[in-house]
Amino acid sequence: MEEKEARKTDLQIEGVNYIIQSAKKKNKKASPNKVFNAKLSSNMRKQEEEVSAMKLLYKEKFHVEDEVTKKYWIDLLFKGGRDARLEFSYTPEYPSDVPPTYKLTAPWVDDSKIKDISKELINIVSENFGQCIMYKWIDKIEEVLKKDIEDMKRNPPIFEEPPPVVRKEVKVEEKENSLPEVYEGKGIWDRGSCFTPYLAPVTSEKEVRGVIEKIEDCRKVSTAWRNTYAYRYVGEGGKVVEVGEDGGEPKAGGNLLKRLINYNANNVIVFISRRFGGSMLGPDRFKHLNDAADDVLVACGYKNIATNKSKAKNGSKTEKNKDNKKKFQKKKK
Repeated sequence: MEEKEARKTDLQIEGVNYIIQSAKKKNKKASPNKVFNAKLSSNMRKQEEEVSAMKLLYKEKFHVEDEVTKKYWIDLLFKGGRDARLEFSYTPEYPSDVPPTYKLTAPWVDDSKIKDISKELINIVSENFGQCIMYKWIDKIEEVLKKDIEDMKRNPPIFEEPPPVVRKEVKVEEKENSLPEVYEGKGIWDRGSCFTPYLAPVTSEKEVRGVIEKIEDCRKVSTAWRNTYAYRYVGEGGKVVEVGEDGGEPKAGGNLLKRLINYNANNVIVFISRRFGGSMLGPDRFKHLNDAADDVLVACGYKNIATNKSKAKNGSKTEKNKDNKKKFQKKKK
């Protein structure tokens, strides 16, 4: 009897120990998840607080790209028309474990300066690990770029203007299938930016593609900031094919195509390459695009029929007005 009771007690003790061990195992498995969930919840709250504060501070400069995926951007505006944009997005692990992902866009800043800024941002992450750092990042970027602008004012970059060249053939290696000759017009310079026009005769889509590749083989074109072109050719059945490509400059391709129509330029492509000189040109850039197109079209023998028609129309109106005036004076007498 005593042996049975002892055995029963041992079994109870073993059962209790088993329950305790099972509970410990469950707690061990659940504990990291609880910690992880608490961390994510804390991160989300801090992200929301940081975004709310930036909206109040930066106002119209702060933009929301996608609230669900936590993507935002801030416009950084500087004197002299030099602008920059900081795009960034949050991950669930920010700020506890990782920094935000980001992309800094500033066309007037060289690559070496962008790398220097990246190093500064990494240092900020190291010094403030686990904390919200967007304010510190933005302050540092503005500080470095403002200093860069001041340095450029004290030591402005020197841009050497090449001698004007008209109807110069682009020197590239001849391909198996001979392509039309490409002519390079006179470049138009403004505040370091240069708009260089090219013109070539084309009669098919195949020739258009070949000419574009031929022009873009030139290093100064392939590394340019903007490449805009438009072309017209008479296709099958006498149908005129017309295309204008903006190349990153809104409405530039359509404006360039209008120039070809004004010159009644068929079976031709005009390609304009812009190298960026460090300053935003505003509306002047469209004037330079049109002027560059006019220069190369005139140099290659095309005439602006729209201008001629307008002059002729105005001239005929003037003659009619003179005749009417004479008739009126005779009647008056």
